Amino acid sequence: MRVLARLAHGLDVDIADLFEPPFDEGDSERPIARVKDRKRIELAQTGITKELLTPFRRLPRLDIYMMTIEPNGKSGDESFVHDGEEAGVILEGSLDFFVDGRRYVLGQGDCFRFASQRPHKYYNAGPIPTKVMWVLFRSDAK
Repeated sequence: MRVLARLAHGLDVDIADLFEPPFDEGDSERPIARVKDRKRIELAQTGITKELLTPFRRLPRLDIYMMTIEPNGKSGDESFVHDGEEAGVILEGSLDFFVDGRRYVLGQGDCFRFASQRPHKYYNAGPIPTKVMWVLFRSDAK
């Protein structure tokens, strides 16, 4: 995740832009996203798969991902920061979640929300894959 965040920052784009084909102006008013059109990134070294559920390029940006974090999967050893705000709900499994160095253990049905500028990281210490509906909001996105 940190690598994706750095790559997106270096390219001056949002993380979601790494999933999407070039922007088609006609898509900006489309109110739905079909399952067959979803884009996925599998980050094998981290044990994380991200599926972009909302490929809409509207301002402000509101990107929703379905993330699967395999057992021992993690965002990285070090906390990271980026622009925006994040929120989500654990749909299956559990997640060790760190914000500002404080550890929270989240289980099915637990939610989170925080400013993305706060140092954060996460880790699946459980025996089964964790599924998280993850939302990223950016009011100043391009």
